[in-house]
Amino acid sequence: MIPPDDLEKRIEQLELKRYRAREKKRWKIEELNITSDIDTDYDTEDA
Repeated sequence: MIPPDDLEKRIEQLELKRYRAREKKRWKIEELNITSDIDTDYDTEDA
């Protein structure tokens, strides 16, 4: 059986990993939205 301290440490690591992954995903989505907004702006100016 794993000692409670090790389990708590492992849970913290997983939570941190999950948080970082969510932040990274959020940044990518934001980046894509900014890119698509810029593309949309160019499309409306040309029309």
